[in-house]
Amino acid sequence: MESKPLAIVFRTSSGLRASTARVFSKFEHSSRSPRKVITIPKESWVIVGISLAAQLFALWKVVHHPSFSFSITTLAFFSGAFLADLITAFFHFGFDYVWPDKFPIMGPISVEFRHHHHRPMLDPSALCGNLTRGGYMCAIISVVAWFIADFPPGNWAYFWTATTMWIAMWGFFFHQIHSYTHMGKTVSPDEFNAAVRRISALPSADQKGEFIKLFNKVGIPKWVRFMQKCRLFLRPEVHWRHHETFESDFSSLNGWSDPLTNLFFGPFAKKRKAHRLLATLNSDSGV
Repeated sequence: MESKPLAIVFRTSSGLRASTARVFSKFEHSSRSPRKVITIPKESWVIVGISLAAQLFALWKVVHHPSFSFSITTLAFFSGAFLADLITAFFHFGFDYVWPDKFPIMGPISVEFRHHHHRPMLDPSALCGNLTRGGYMCAIISVVAWFIADFPPGNWAYFWTATTMWIAMWGFFFHQIHSYTHMGKTVSPDEFNAAVRRISALPSADQKGEFIKLFNKVGIPKWVRFMQKCRLFLRPEVHWRHHETFESDFSSLNGWSDPLTNLFFGPFAKKRKAHRLLATLNSDSGV
């Protein structure tokens, strides 16, 4: 019988893990209140279907645009991938450090994200849930693409129409793509994370071969691993840094925006973590 994919759990060093776990567990516990908060479905084929329909209409708008161009479409493919990655980074950071637990819609998602910090496991076989999470982003941005497509024709109008469509398409699959970053079959989480830390400490020239050996054991589908190697999908050997400190590398799609967002999110995340830790310690001591 085929084994179910085993999600990879990124572990931090013992001291940092202990303090960080206390901070996030404190806030997660505080969210367990009888007060009801507005939420959105985590799994819905209806949402997936609506999102697909919105995408297809946006695609139709792009293909039939008066200024259609293959070269601009190619450029838009990459600009859309970057901007979609940037959007995931902003939302990820917001869910980690900005949105209050009781804020409608965003609050429950924030709680779920912090739970993911405790047990960062995602299942690529959970197709409906993964696509539903991307579907919300995709449907909204697809509608934006419809309106941009009706702007007066021209290269810039077409570029932004195509870029917005690609943002929607990348966004639709972002959670499915991200799930492979946490996925494996035959390697235990502790063994995997120890190997990633060991390999990352090696000289750059030696890392490539060692990572190839590791991910051949993990069981990530070959085509997915190929996309990761091409930097089109987020690589596990990069994303593990986020789960070490929760202070950097917030993107969930391909990691292209991390060098930019780390400049802004890193210092703020450190301050928020310090504030939360202080509040937790004061609460524990009765101050």
